[in-house]
Formats: sequence, structure tokens, C-alpha cells
Amino acid sequence: MRRILVISLLWMLVAAARAALPETPLLRVYGVSDGLPSSSVNALAQDSRGYLWLATDDGLARYDGVGFKVWRHDPADAASLPGNLIQAIHVDAGDR
Repeated sequence: MRRILVISLLWMLVAAARAALPETPLLRVYGVSDGLPSSSVNALAQDSRGYLWLATDDGLARYDGVGFKVWRHDPADAASLPGNLIQAIHVDAGDR
């Protein structure tokens, strides 16, 4: 009887330890059909809020964990990007 109690206690401890382990993240591939402006990603950066910024061959994209927001050159808007080919990206200390 004592042996069954010890085995049961050990089994519960093992089950509790397994439950405390974090779930293994699953990889997901994103592409143009998901909202990414280009399938060519030239650089990545993460800001302090957790956004992922992606420099692509067809604009700048920000991923928030759900979807993409994209910035591209607009000839009618002088404040837009100077071009769509983004080759590097850097988040500075001011989170810009």
C-alpha cells in the first residue's frame, strides 16, 4: 500500500512539473498573401513595444503579432518613404 502511495505521489510531481513547462512555440511562415509587402526581407528589428519591423524590397512593414502595417513611397506625398527598396533598419534609443 505504501508503495502505491509513493508511486502516486511521484506521478503527481512529474505531472505538475510537466504542466509548469512553457509550451513550445510553433513556427509560422508569412508571405505576401499575409500582408507582407515583399517576399524578400532584407533586415529585421524589434522596438521596445515588441513590434517587429521588416525592411523589404517593396516597402517597410511593421508586424504587431496579428498583422502587418505597410509604408511605401507615394509620389504624391513628400513625407512618404523616398523609395520602396529598404535595405537596412535600425531602432534607436528614442524608439524611432
